[in-house]
Amino acid sequence: GINAEYGEIDEHNGEQPFDTSELNRSLMYDVNNRRPSCVDMATRSRERSECQGVPEQLTVSPSPAEERATILGQIHFDLAVYHYMGRFEEDRAQDGVSSVFHLEKAAQCGLSLAEFTLGCLHLNIYHDELRELQLNASEISESKGMVYMEKAAKHGNITALLTVAQAYQDGLYSVEKRWSKAQKYYQAYLDVTENLSSTDDMSTFEPRYQILAKLAEMLCTGGFGLDKDSNRSGELYSEAAEAAMSSMNGRLANKFYMLAEEAWSSE
Repeated sequence: GINAEYGEIDEHNGEQPFDTSELNRSLMYDVNNRRPSCVDMATRSRERSECQGVPEQLTVSPSPAEERATILGQIHFDLAVYHYMGRFEEDRAQDGVSSVFHLEKAAQCGLSLAEFTLGCLHLNIYHDELRELQLNASEISESKGMVYMEKAAKHGNITALLTVAQAYQDGLYSVEKRWSKAQKYYQAYLDVTENLSSTDDMSTFEPRYQILAKLAEMLCTGGFGLDKDSNRSGELYSEAAEAAMSSMNGRLANKFYMLAEEAWSSE
């Protein structure tokens, strides 16, 4: 049974077929501050792991602590979906408040899908997950949305990488233009999509030649924290032309070849 004073399991009741010592240690851990979901503990463990990583690296292999936190995050995300579908209500009505609560807990655990979904909700961007869920007007915050979106990008969400890159290139969602950061996120987008297998559906992603052209355009003029590099701009325009040609878009390929020549001539 349960020891009422310390919350321990009594292993001498004759019914326990397993060693309870490890479970008792878990029950005794920070008894006054523990929460049923252990989100706070998982989040602290994940944050300590992230602090040991390389700050400039957008995606890293998950540590055991991050994997445990992500599993807990997936559980909270599933609960958010169930509340969204009204599975816990007799009349099957959507419980948006509970759905958002579990989304936020999943995001605290570092689940990129939850971070991306919350980012979309705050930035009013269409998304496939929980598409009819809405925040109250008083809760919407573009700055908070960008925080969630950047976290999702750093955890490898492809659409978030593109969204953040475009925001820093064009100054969207109340952020200042910072082409140096846009370049980093665009490059991460190219790296991630390049490693996708041939069986992945690439039609849902921005074509590589478009991203290469955006990088080339920024480097051609420089500015907003990014140094001008006409030679690199010409190389990227040339790569974009080859990628467009591979996609059977000859007219756009010719345009990129012309822009490459113009960039090189301005060196």
